[in-house]
Amino acid sequence: MRWFPPPVTEKPRPLPAVKAPVNTAMPVAPPPVMTAASSAAPSHFVVAPQPPAPVVLPPVTAPVPPPPAPVAVVSAPQPVVTPARFDADYLKNPAPVYPPMSKRLGEEGRVLLLVQVSAEGVATEVTLKQSSDFPRLDNAALNAVRGWRFVPAKRGNEPIAASVLVPLSFRLDN
Repeated sequence: MRWFPPPVTEKPRPLPAVKAPVNTAMPVAPPPVMTAASSAAPSHFVVAPQPPAPVVLPPVTAPVPPPPAPVAVVSAPQPVVTPARFDADYLKNPAPVYPPMSKRLGEEGRVLLLVQVSAEGVATEVTLKQSSDFPRLDNAALNAVRGWRFVPAKRGNEPIAASVLVPLSFRLDN
């Protein structure tokens, strides 16, 4: 049988001393101590008398003056702005011509145009906002609307330049 030397054990070193933090807060009352009333009834406990709890008063603050009354700023009411229009009957704007080739090919669609209207009611710029996906229909709509007259937008009673969206539908059933 082989002989093994006994294991070497180190003696435990003491832990470094830790300084307890200094408590500068107000003293706190110790928790209540529970004591047994008698050994015959271990389930019945009596709370030992406690020192009175310290009274904490709210801090005293100076009264806050009321906020100043709001100052009413009266401005002249802004005149109502009415948008430009293209649908008035008396303008007699002609419908776009349905291109014959588009009719034969069965092309249908909706074109949305953005029209800049002058204070005189004339289209100063017409741009394609949404295509019908058929260039012939888009061009027919652009050509027709360039010659239209419009009711100009107004601020109060004064005509002003503005823009208007004009939707046009090309359908073979009508």
